[in-house]
Amino acid sequence: MRYALKKVRNIVGRDIATGKNKFVLSDLKSLTISGNSDVVWADGADGAHLVGFDTNKVSTIEAENGSIDIGYLETQTGGTLKKVENGTDVLFTEVLTVKEGKATTTHKASGVVGGELKYAYPLDATSDPDRMNAYEQAESASETAFAYDPESKEITLPTGKFADGDKVYVEYFPTFGSYEQLDNDSDKFSETVSVYCNIWMTDICTKKDLPAQLVMESGKVSGEINYTMGSDAAVQNVSIEALSSCGEKTLWKLYKYDLSEILE
Repeated sequence: MRYALKKVRNIVGRDIATGKNKFVLSDLKSLTISGNSDVVWADGADGAHLVGFDTNKVSTIEAENGSIDIGYLETQTGGTLKKVENGTDVLFTEVLTVKEGKATTTHKASGVVGGELKYAYPLDATSDPDRMNAYEQAESASETAFAYDPESKEITLPTGKFADGDKVYVEYFPTFGSYEQLDNDSDKFSETVSVYCNIWMTDICTKKDLPAQLVMESGKVSGEINYTMGSDAAVQNVSIEALSSCGEKTLWKLYKYDLSEILE
């Protein structure tokens, strides 16, 4: 029997101990299944090979996912996505327009009273924040400082320093009702999961498409993260190396099946 490997459908990761789903990669652009082993040679006279022994057999799944799957990213970082309520860790930046010596932030800034914004910056000739001439926040506005009222979100700018229509740059942390957070801690590492690659195979003779599944009972997820953004959207690179399971030497198994054979 001969088959063509046609298309990958998805890759599913599950917790080895509990069977709980860890990720489903369903926007796959490619899948590579590779394997190799080292050869140790017994040599004779003049370095002629007499016999070779295969050792260190390895197998790896590599794929490219068109979207960024948070579940897979969790297994790479060893972290867990969590919901944060009333969080204030997301930085906002704004360029505001001055009117009558004042400007208003879009959102209420959080932080220590009297230091919610900390700094306000005029713009330089290239429209970047002019850090050399930054103004600090104070209890009340003066010629050298600005004041901020978080309730009205109004900034009272330094006296006589800004004309109507001028721009001022600020950075601040608003309060969110909730957001999601994933921590990549230095003392947590990528996980080992059970992996199921669902693919389509085509029978060379009958031209019939048949589903197949490659199973790694134990696969070490690579912790390497590399997202490149530019002219194209970033893709998620997937790399999982097969490990020998407890009591088993099998790196992976391939199941070729026919849906009509499922017993109802």
